[in-house]
Amino acid sequence: METQIYIADLAAYNAGFLRGKWIDANQTPEELSDEVYNMLLESPQSNIPCIVCTDCNHIEHYVTIPEIKGRLLSDVNNWTNPDKITCPSCGSDQLRQSVTAEEFAIHDTDGINVGEHTNLQTVSELAQQLAEHGEAWEAYTSNVGSEYANQLDFDDCYQGEYDSKESFAESYADNCGMDTNQYFNWKQFTYDLFMDYVFIDGHVFSS
Repeated sequence: METQIYIADLAAYNAGFLRGKWIDANQTPEELSDEVYNMLLESPQSNIPCIVCTDCNHIEHYVTIPEIKGRLLSDVNNWTNPDKITCPSCGSDQLRQSVTAEEFAIHDTDGINVGEHTNLQTVSELAQQLAEHGEAWEAYTSNVGSEYANQLDFDDCYQGEYDSKESFAESYADNCGMDTNQYFNWKQFTYDLFMDYVFIDGHVFSS
């Protein structure tokens, strides 16, 4: 399943115009972060000093780098990496100073249900699960809640995809070796069975 999020440049938004970028949500948190911050690096409202790796394009706000944290802005603007600070992403010391916008938000989505301020770690995890399990994962999270969803629980309770509750009941009875040829009330059996299972958009989970 393809998933995308639209990242809005909030500095530009607050200045009165729309600017942002659609990015593939199915990436690692680090890859998502790099895409977001490289988009913000080109913001016309850039005002936050940062350090950019010329080898991998990773961006660090200067206040997160211990060696230069707390320096005056004028010192940062003249920074030339005399201490050979290395990129936390690739280890390169080929870094340059720049300015960037700071804040962003998720203003639209495609194929993934996340909120405006959902962190990129959560976006990445959800997108990877959707890529692997598709609509089954969506049905699962709608049942248990996204904050409680996890791979082990999904593997344990997911029973498969079925046309109806009745078709699952038939499969269940067959797998259990039940004799259903005579005097078998399918309606009652299905009703009783789904005291322990749930049916969501064609997907069955143990409750």
